[in-house]
Amino acid sequence: MSQLFLPSSSRAVTSDGIYLLSSSNFQRTQGREVIWWQVDNPKKILGWVESVYPGDRLYAAEFESAKNVLHAALGGLRSRRMGDGLPDHLDTNRITSLALLSGSNILTTGDLNGVIHIWSLDNWQELATLSAHRQYISGLAFSPDGSSLLSSSSDGTIHLWGLS
Repeated sequence: MSQLFLPSSSRAVTSDGIYLLSSSNFQRTQGREVIWWQVDNPKKILGWVESVYPGDRLYAAEFESAKNVLHAALGGLRSRRMGDGLPDHLDTNRITSLALLSGSNILTTGDLNGVIHIWSLDNWQELATLSAHRQYISGLAFSPDGSSLLSSSSDGTIHLWGLS
């Protein structure tokens, strides 16, 4: 059995359990080293250096299979294409969590200010914002049928949002 050793405390597994993203704990001159791994067969898919704010870490990752794009909350929303590793999208807002609605073109992000943003992946238009938390969003998850979104915050609150 293969074993994957990650000396980093900054890592995230996609909700489908297929991919893992790790980030170095130290800020290099150019930025942080980020590595994209396959979980069941520990294999490095892609590595790159990302410029981030000092102290930022990798909070979450999601894989959009329709476009073969990995989205990461790492000092902002950073998206990379699987085939060529080129950036697909960059948003430098301070993102701390994200969730992808399975089988759709909807991505949610939570930020340091406790605001949730709902995005269309077709054109990166913001569809809605949700505000109820007082501190950063620590987690986001869609219900299996996509009718609601659960958010948690470092302020100790959890909210269940009905989506229509």
